[in-house]
Amino acid sequence: MAGTEEDGAISAIFTDQELKLTDDFAAALPKTCKVYTGLARNHLRKLGEKHRLTVVELFERDDVAIYNSIPTAEGALMMAIQHTDITIHGSKCMVLGLGRTGMTMARVLQGLGASVMAGVRREDAFARAYEMGFEPFYIADLARLAGNIDLIFNTIPNMIVTAQVISKLPPSRGHYRPCIQARRHRFPVRGEARHQGAAGARIARHRRPQDGRTHYRE
Repeated sequence: MAGTEEDGAISAIFTDQELKLTDDFAAALPKTCKVYTGLARNHLRKLGEKHRLTVVELFERDDVAIYNSIPTAEGALMMAIQHTDITIHGSKCMVLGLGRTGMTMARVLQGLGASVMAGVRREDAFARAYEMGFEPFYIADLARLAGNIDLIFNTIPNMIVTAQVISKLPPSRGHYRPCIQARRHRFPVRGEARHQGAAGARIARHRRPQDGRTHYRE
């Protein structure tokens, strides 16, 4: 849903050929052309500005982003269940960010009986998290609070869960303890299967083996 990579590469699942949105291609488009994308990276934005093309970012619309949060949260939840040996019910979960995806993610976890901590940056978001029954904290305190958490769900579009944070997650009897990066996902059209949510999440896992070292995989 990012439109293009920074080098212009287009992710296309129905071809084995490399597709790129080049400057020459953009120049050949009529000025009345509109380019629709989920999110626009700098490459696409710059081409739009240079050639006076209208770039429409669908995820800037609240309604699209809120609809999209449903399969994103479902996919992240599915990955959490697959990669842990605990139940969501009774677990201690962190949701980083309380925006359109984060609010859906936190509510789903709470509905399953998890104790939910909501990481925010602003005072108004802190108050909203408290009002919704979550345990709010400020993102600046993430590393300090990560030592007693079962699952972290990051809905912030930055990799703020660093190796330092992951290393503080408690071991789980030698099993992996997941940190899930919830990513925006294509909202399914009417009648389409709703089981695509797993594509909207990425999982980072850590363990402490017997040699005492911390290993990271992604």
